[in-house]
Amino acid sequence: MKHRIPEQNFTPLLLFFMWFGSLGVLFGLLIVWQNSFSIDSTFLILFSVTLILSLTVLINSIKPLVGKAISRKTTSSADISHQWSTYLPSTMTSPAAIVDGLTLKYANPAFLQLIGMSEMQDLIIDMPLNNLIHPSHHARLDTIFSSENNESLPVSNIRLLCFDGSTLPAELTITSLQIAGYPLVQQLQITPSDLQASVNAPTDQQHSNLLLERLEQTIFHLNTEMQLILLTPFWLKLLDYTVEESLNKPLIDFIHPEDQALAQARLNGLADGKRQRTQLNIRMLTKNGLLQWVDLRANTTSLLRGEHSSIIGTLTDISRQKQTEAALRANARSTTDMIMNNISVMVYRCKNDRFWSLEYVSSGCHELIEYQPYEVVNSQPHGYMNLMHPDDKQRAWDYVQGQLFRQQSFQLIYRLVTRSGKIKWVFEQGKGVFSNANELLALEGVVTEIQASSVEQLQQGLQHIESLNTAS
Repeated sequence: MKHRIPEQNFTPLLLFFMWFGSLGVLFGLLIVWQNSFSIDSTFLILFSVTLILSLTVLINSIKPLVGKAISRKTTSSADISHQWSTYLPSTMTSPAAIVDGLTLKYANPAFLQLIGMSEMQDLIIDMPLNNLIHPSHHARLDTIFSSENNESLPVSNIRLLCFDGSTLPAELTITSLQIAGYPLVQQLQITPSDLQASVNAPTDQQHSNLLLERLEQTIFHLNTEMQLILLTPFWLKLLDYTVEESLNKPLIDFIHPEDQALAQARLNGLADGKRQRTQLNIRMLTKNGLLQWVDLRANTTSLLRGEHSSIIGTLTDISRQKQTEAALRANARSTTDMIMNNISVMVYRCKNDRFWSLEYVSSGCHELIEYQPYEVVNSQPHGYMNLMHPDDKQRAWDYVQGQLFRQQSFQLIYRLVTRSGKIKWVFEQGKGVFSNANELLALEGVVTEIQASSVEQLQQGLQHIESLNTAS
């Protein structure tokens, strides 16, 4: 399009010189009258009327020019937008724009709203189109726009750059417009892509894989035979086994032997539909034989109670937490030992198995049963039940189990057989240690020796307490 030089309007300039000449004449007459030292009212009236008429003509002549200059400054952007907007159908409500080559000339309100630039039409005018396209697609877009045959050409999987810095997947439809003098003008129609469309499936899959690789937790899936059929990558960091060499093997094979029975019972309960979920802390063995504490949480895949189903769950590394707990217990134990070394009692912690296997005893056990702590801890032959007099074992077991069932503390008197075969009467006071899920974790208590002369009196008192507990 050729630009035409606008016509110049010389009328205001001519009127200005006429007005200026008129003033010169009037001033000349004024000088003549002044020399004659007579200025009458006729001259003043004539001068005033001439001045007013001249100013009125001058103002009316200049006013249109000033108004056009102001209007040109205030409405130039609106005029340009209006001019280009005429090339979009009035019924179009979808996001669209007009470009001249790769330069934006107009964007409709729907397009501005899509990219977060509502009410910013002035910023769009003459903006490079590449400013609104992700850099990875610039070369592709340049190739398409430089093609001679791109009429009504759809361009898929283009990412728009929004005003807030986010990206928006979209499909562009480019239509050439036949405008004289503007061979590169084209219409763009923008259609936001469905995030779930197949074109984006590879991107979503890569994103999911990235999340699973970064997740500091192992997700597993067990079939009904308790074999691993799915594992996430953190399994390798957890136990040093690769996913490939672990699949189709029982999960129970990777659990510490002492925790296998408990884990197997819980998992069987899930698979058989007896429970919907479970949670427990267990020890697992790494490939090089090291212990790894994990928090196992699992759910059944069926919502129907009693239905046999597979199991899904997670394994979370809690080794650091367990180490911290062990350090705190060690500090607490050292303080306890300092106290207990000066008291003739034995403090213990044991499992509730048939041996009452001891997990911890204070140094007072040597004075009481003539064994060192290391000889009886984690030793089934020297389990606490085996240290009791044969005639007292069953009675003590039945009573303690009854109190544990009611989650009450227990007190009882019985006989212990020392290492040298000596029989001692002892008084024990203890209780069960339960988790938040009311699972019995261990037994803890205190055992002290009593004199034979006090045994009968204490037994009568304890029988009375037992009768009260039984009645309640």
